[in-house]
Amino acid sequence: MDLWSLARFTLGDDVALLPCAATTGVLVFVKAHGQVLTGGKQAFGLLLAGPSSSTASLILTMADAKTGEILAYVRIFSAGNFVADPEKSFGKRLDKQFAKMKIGAPAPPKGKA
Repeated sequence: MDLWSLARFTLGDDVALLPCAATTGVLVFVKAHGQVLTGGKQAFGLLLAGPSSSTASLILTMADAKTGEILAYVRIFSAGNFVADPEKSFGKRLDKQFAKMKIGAPAPPKGKA
């Protein structure tokens, strides 16, 4: 069990005053951060125990549009080359998190597309 499942967070009732709140059930906040290293920076990182590969992280926060209660907080780090193939870097991890939250269509059985 992580700390997020024990804590309670909210944006407050004022979130219902947003123009979109009347027709929206959930507000989604997206924050992403990435760093692409050049060849020289990678070599420098290897020599001085610094970053030696490109990295990225993605944070999704979902809040109830009426009450402001935080419904989900998802933080994912990249796997592989996120610039050339973001689907490969984040896709499976996002699908897994969405499946845990019962969002979207269920994944097809293995071996079937």
